[in-house]
Amino acid sequence: MDSEERISYLNKLVLHKNKQQQSNALMVFRYFDKSLQVQRVWAYHFLADGMVEERKAVCKEDEFGYFSMIFEEEFAETKSKRIPELIKQ
Repeated sequence: MDSEERISYLNKLVLHKNKQQQSNALMVFRYFDKSLQVQRVWAYHFLADGMVEERKAVCKEDEFGYFSMIFEEEFAETKSKRIPELIKQ
């Protein structure tokens, strides 16, 4: 995914189609945040009548190719406490 704006645009399309199809959808987007040098993962759960839940996480790949992921609210807390495990560069 290129940007947050693109995610917003695609979510509007999903909402429109779900109303027509009366379906459920789970959309998961991932994009690279250059300012933090991490990948962001945003997930949205939609029902036919609208969005039910949204979750956002930050993930980073280590030198062995494994991904670590943490929810944004935990990431902010971790970053403020200066625990550098996930945010090391």
